[in-house]
Amino acid sequence: MNKKIITIISSIILLATLITYIVYDLKPGMEFEKVSIDQPSAVSEVEIDNNSFETYESKMGFSFQYPAQFFVMEDPEAGIPERLFVLIKKELDEDPSGIIISTAENKDNQTALEWLEGPYSGADLSKEHGTLDLGGQEAIFLEGGTWIVAVTPDNKYRISLATLASPNLKNGDFLFLGMDTILSSFKFSR
Repeated sequence: MNKKIITIISSIILLATLITYIVYDLKPGMEFEKVSIDQPSAVSEVEIDNNSFETYESKMGFSFQYPAQFFVMEDPEAGIPERLFVLIKKELDEDPSGIIISTAENKDNQTALEWLEGPYSGADLSKEHGTLDLGGQEAIFLEGGTWIVAVTPDNKYRISLATLASPNLKNGDFLFLGMDTILSSFKFSR
């Protein structure tokens, strides 16, 4: 049990660190411009085909759609109830970039915010964060929407969605459009 907690905490801290340094790659004193998901990219090489989506049905009781330019890979060795990688297809991005969706047991029956405020999340809530609707559940977003946390309607599991961009990602907007597709179509079946 302690090994699982340590693994989860380590994964979250690593993910938060990677998101901060890979996605933003900021130097001290530099600022970044946030790009709205609704704005088309001036450098977009690949557009998301709004008529071509795949649907993923999770064994954990949720489903979502994702653009056909992505694929889903399950992580059979996650050591947690379920971890998915929704990755941009290789011909569109040479290095793996995508969205990680992971679930963990919510043994303490905490809300997403309570868990994020706790000692195991690694979240810095002094920075920008807010709420959004994820399949009818209140979710908390952090890091400009690159990390989202919610609990399932039965409060048994916590779900985390996070973008992971390779340093060589050619079009970051494309990754965020993929995340937007997942968020807007996310449904709980239980």
